[in-house]
Amino acid sequence: MAQFNKTAPHLRLLSRPSAQKEVTALNDALKSAQQELARSQEKAISERDIAQNDAREHARESERLAEEKKQLKHEAEETRSATQAKLETARQNIRGAQGVASRAEARSNELQRELTAVREELRQTAALLETRSVELRAAQVFLTRADDIADSEVVRMVTNLNSCVFQIAAVAADAFQSRCRVGDSKEDEDACAKLVSAGGIGRNVVDALARVDHTIDNTLVQVALQGIMTAYAHQLCSRWGCADEKNLMELYASIKAQEPQSVAGRWRSLFRTHVRQLREREGGESGKAVAGFVEALVTVLRVCGVADDTNVLYLELQRAHADALQTVVSLVFEFRRAAGEAIVSHDFSVVSVGAQETYDEARMEDEWEGPKKRRQKGEVEAARPVCCTTGLGLLREGNGSEGGRVLLVKPKVILSSIVDKL
Repeated sequence: MAQFNKTAPHLRLLSRPSAQKEVTALNDALKSAQQELARSQEKAISERDIAQNDAREHARESERLAEEKKQLKHEAEETRSATQAKLETARQNIRGAQGVASRAEARSNELQRELTAVREELRQTAALLETRSVELRAAQVFLTRADDIADSEVVRMVTNLNSCVFQIAAVAADAFQSRCRVGDSKEDEDACAKLVSAGGIGRNVVDALARVDHTIDNTLVQVALQGIMTAYAHQLCSRWGCADEKNLMELYASIKAQEPQSVAGRWRSLFRTHVRQLREREGGESGKAVAGFVEALVTVLRVCGVADDTNVLYLELQRAHADALQTVVSLVFEFRRAAGEAIVSHDFSVVSVGAQETYDEARMEDEWEGPKKRRQKGEVEAARPVCCTTGLGLLREGNGSEGGRVLLVKPKVILSSIVDKL
């Protein structure tokens, strides 16, 4: 109090009541300060206790973490050791596997080389087998003597062809008989020259066609139509279907002279088969053949004096005989395939007799007069020239001693004497 009084001398100047109030206020302030200090101390103590507890907890946590770290470090060390051991084992296994793989690869390469060699040997064997098989088939083709078609079938084709030609000629002659007249125009003369140059009918018959009145008897017209169609059919049947047939026929004759019939016949069969296939791809041969027949008929009718325009006459004949002419062409091509491709044991060819050739009863048949009575011994028959061939004959030929020549069907002819008889 003395100290208080010393530090605050001015307070002695205050009145007693004021001092008393001041003291009371100061005491209250002191109490308040003491209470605040006590609270602060309590708070500080509480915070200290909390901090101490937190420190202790932190220490315990640190110890725990240190222990865990130690444990983890120990476990990691053990894991690392185990992993290193496993890694080393794996490395050893890998080295072993690499060795096995290397040996397997070497063995695989060796087997692959062996397989390649075996495949190459197999390929060469297969190629050799194919070559030998082709050679064997080729040899069998050339050595076989079996024909795909019998001789009687070929005879039937020629007989049917002759019959169709006869029917077309007869129908056409009847259809145009009333329109024939004695020709004297330039077109008629050109038609005569064309008919003579065709070579199927003799000149004397052509002249007779131009000057005879056919409205009474159309026999000569029919004979001429039949003869010109037969001549054209002979040309078609004899063709091989390629260019330069003359040299080709000479080549085939040389082969026949030097090779067996089986070889020569098979060569001819193969050649004509492939030529026909090439021609079929080109197309149009059948149409050209029909057109050739129609043109031949037009030429004969013009010579006989049918005055229609050539183109009109062509179209009329084409319309009237299209089916029948197509049948003739089909038979011609059928004969060509049979005689040229299907038969190798012999050679078949159609036979016709040229105009003005002397009639020989042994080689031909007179269709107009039929067989003559047998001549008396020592009787000599006068030479009789042929007018034209009206029916194709059929000749079969073998190579050398393998068959010779056999006339299976005699060609039918009309003699030039028909002109005098008509």
